[in-house]
Amino acid sequence: MKKIMLCIALGLYLIGAYAQSDSSLIDTILVQSTVHSSSHISNIQVSENTINLVDGLQQNEAIYIKNYGGFNLSTLSIRGSSSSQTGIYWNNLSINNNMLGLLDLSLIPISFIEETAIVYGSESSNFGSGNIGGGLYLKNNPSKEKISLSTTISSFKNYSHSAKVNLGKKIKSTIKLNYQHFQNDYPYTISNGEERRLENGNGIQMHGMYNGNFKIGKNKLSFNYWGTYADRNIPYTSRQTSGDDSTIDFNNRFNLNLKRNINKSFIEWNSGYFINNNQFLQTQLINKNIIHSLENRLVYRKIKTNTSYTFGVDQSYHSAISQNYISNKTQSRIAVFSNFSWENKFLKIDLRARQEIINSKLTPFIPEIILSKNVFNNLRLSLKTNKVYRNPTLNDLYWNPGGNENLIPESGLAGEANINYIIKNSSITNSLNITAYNRIIQNWILWVPSENNFIFSPLNISEVWSRGLEFSNKLNMPLTRKTNLEYTFNYNLNRSSYQVPLNIPAVEKGDQLFYTPIHQMNNSFTLNFKNTSTTLSNKYFSSSIGINENVAAYNITNISISRKIEIKKNEYNISIIVNNLFNKSYEIIEFRPMPGRNFSLNLNYKLN
Repeated sequence: MKKIMLCIALGLYLIGAYAQSDSSLIDTILVQSTVHSSSHISNIQVSENTINLVDGLQQNEAIYIKNYGGFNLSTLSIRGSSSSQTGIYWNNLSINNNMLGLLDLSLIPISFIEETAIVYGSESSNFGSGNIGGGLYLKNNPSKEKISLSTTISSFKNYSHSAKVNLGKKIKSTIKLNYQHFQNDYPYTISNGEERRLENGNGIQMHGMYNGNFKIGKNKLSFNYWGTYADRNIPYTSRQTSGDDSTIDFNNRFNLNLKRNINKSFIEWNSGYFINNNQFLQTQLINKNIIHSLENRLVYRKIKTNTSYTFGVDQSYHSAISQNYISNKTQSRIAVFSNFSWENKFLKIDLRARQEIINSKLTPFIPEIILSKNVFNNLRLSLKTNKVYRNPTLNDLYWNPGGNENLIPESGLAGEANINYIIKNSSITNSLNITAYNRIIQNWILWVPSENNFIFSPLNISEVWSRGLEFSNKLNMPLTRKTNLEYTFNYNLNRSSYQVPLNIPAVEKGDQLFYTPIHQMNNSFTLNFKNTSTTLSNKYFSSSIGINENVAAYNITNISISRKIEIKKNEYNISIIVNNLFNKSYEIIEFRPMPGRNFSLNLNYKLN
């Protein structure tokens, strides 16, 4: 099977080498999505003044990202879900590591992605296992600039350099490169007042991407390649005084996409071949984990006056090699899914369903229904209910010691109600979105110590109830002829609690999940005057329960000033950013101190 997969990858590479495309650096990252079923979709605009996607997302959304400090492991949690219950997709294909069930967001350069969106709430009916709390969707698209160069110099000897080049006209291509070097030796203060400096936090990252698009009649063909090499030391905790742990990541991703319009319908085939190679070292190699993934997604959609039909097939094959597996492990999936949509001027109804087979075993059938109604031209109400599930990861099943091949999928029911209200006149635009949600998951998988020893093992031991409220408001208002104000406010209330008491770890019924703040808030003010923008942003996360001790609440303020200069076809942009303006000491994960006040200088050049 490996030889077949390698042949497919080589074929995709050769097609991409022939089919060139046009895609380039843009000031912001924006997505418009029609495939998602959630009523709360945040199409995010991210400033490229940031280095990686983690900082960019938290500038715009009140989402919880578990960050271990600096440029190290960062994972996403939405609506109280675990990181392995959050889907990460690149061009509509899952890029979560199927051994772990998650993806490290710190390995995604901001300059590599033209479109991004956070979808709140499960889309299990559309994308299958693991999409319980929500998903992050990344996409590549062509843009206009011929050349773009960017350099960011930050505190603590951290540097990032990016370049994009667009080539061709009818057959177009984009080449993207990114290099990051970080010392990451920031100072911090421990609880007794002693000042320390973070040790063993240095590393490098190198990324390369190729995007290609061309047309053949009514067919659109695109090819994408994304390669990553990262060599990062694992920083000491605040309780650690020695150690040389590090990780090395080699990732290669190939993607081929074919679209064809046929009258009022279209067909799309999306194929990907992904290789994730992660190595853990303590002076010498301790563990190597390699997974090869082949994914295919075929979708047919027919659109009529008041109705639309969607039918699709998903297929994936995963082959994993690990020193902690007794033998090489494989997993094969195939799924069929459909969507029927009907609407008139009063009401819209969406009916969705999905059925997966994993290693010849049926998974839970996933139905979904969505009702939405335009009350006025600017007010829309919607209701959604669906079933959700997550299949155990390969590590859950086969890790030695501790894996449990008798695990069953997590499954449950979810529902949400949404109000979307838009006020727009000749000068002011104000968008208000409120969502209330409820979700109960049975057979929650949790790694706990086995009886009479210290070996952890995953068990279906708990039921978790998640409920909450999401509020977002976006305002754009002119102040003078050359000045306007943009204001964004996001607040998430999430109660995710165990419904079954546990002895190890000690959990009472009703306790909040570990590392799950109840209150999450983000707001920002941006003042635009001619070609100068000033942004003041603030994020607040309430306290959360840690494994050994609680994590205190924190409130962080950032400020940035940017200036754009245009000379004929040349565009220059300079930005100065101050993060953690008031030099607050805080942690996101216990014993993992985050940096205090720090600065970044970003220089960007574009040739249009």
